[in-house]
Amino acid sequence: MKFVARHRSDVLNLLEKRGIAQSEIEFIKRRGRICICHPGSGMRFCYLRKEETRLDPFTRQWTHVQWFKVKLNDSREQQVDNWELVMEKFDQWTLLVSNR
Repeated sequence: MKFVARHRSDVLNLLEKRGIAQSEIEFIKRRGRICICHPGSGMRFCYLRKEETRLDPFTRQWTHVQWFKVKLNDSREQQVDNWELVMEKFDQWTLLVSNR
C-alpha cells in the first residue's frame, strides 16, 4: 500500500494541530500497513487501505470499493468505511499521545 499524498498531509496537519513535532513520530510501512509510532510513549497507530472492484449482481456494473482497517496500540483491528473515520480515530490517538 502506498502512503497516499493526501493521507500524509492530513496526518501531518493533525499532528501539527496537536502540537506533536514530526521529529517525535516515526512512519513505518509494515505488511501493507502504515504505522505511525511515538517512540517516547511506545504508542502506535496503524491503518491499512483495501481496494477492490466488485460486480454488482443487480445492475451488472463494476463498482470500486475502498475501506480501511485501523488499529490503535494493542486494541483489536476495526474496519471503517472512509478516510474521514480513519482521521477521527487518529485524532483520538493524538490526544492520548499529547497527554503523555
